[in-house]
Amino acid sequence: MRKDFAGIFLFFLAVFTLISLLSYTPSDPSGHHARSQDDIHNFFGLPGAYISGSLTELFGFSAFCIPALLVFSCIRFMGNDHRTAVFRGVAGAILLIIATGTLLAFRQDYCLIFGHTVTAGGVVGMLLKAYLISVSNVTIGVIMLIFMWMFAFLLVTGLSMMPLISVFNCCGQMFTRGMKRAATLFIIRKEQRRRAKKRLQAAKENAGDALENDIYDKNEISE
Repeated sequence: MRKDFAGIFLFFLAVFTLISLLSYTPSDPSGHHARSQDDIHNFFGLPGAYISGSLTELFGFSAFCIPALLVFSCIRFMGNDHRTAVFRGVAGAILLIIATGTLLAFRQDYCLIFGHTVTAGGVVGMLLKAYLISVSNVTIGVIMLIFMWMFAFLLVTGLSMMPLISVFNCCGQMFTRGMKRAATLFIIRKEQRRRAKKRLQAAKENAGDALENDIYDKNEISE
């Protein structure tokens, strides 16, 4: 029964977060700025305004991943997954949101959400982007974030790396066989061209000898 209540709460939280984000308006009051409470545009009023404002400020456009991850966590929690697996999923969801926001921050600084300009990666994405650039460069930073995103995705979904490794191994073997076959065909074609060139050269030499013999015979006849 406790698991059912927790699952229902997570599902409600996902719906609440999604609708709050969809009705986000920068002019509404939130945790990073104060506004009048008389004219709130958020569908869930002041709580929705604070939730949507804080999430978009922290994570930018990647905040819209939160409702989907909450629904997925609800499904895993309602299933037969062990509590440790659920905690791993939550940790992976947080990493996934941060990695997505930072990748968006590398792509562009700002983006439009329903006509409103917000930071693409939020405060967290901008800070992590600045740190990665300071200790490495853009290329290495993006590669690190891609690996972080893949690791977080595996934590969230609970997938194993073994099927993926098997696929890469199979692709590598196919590529190796293809390269060996291509190298063999190249060597055979090269040998065929060499032999054809040798036969052509021999034919030219024979034709030259025959022409010299004809000229010699004609000279003898004329004499």
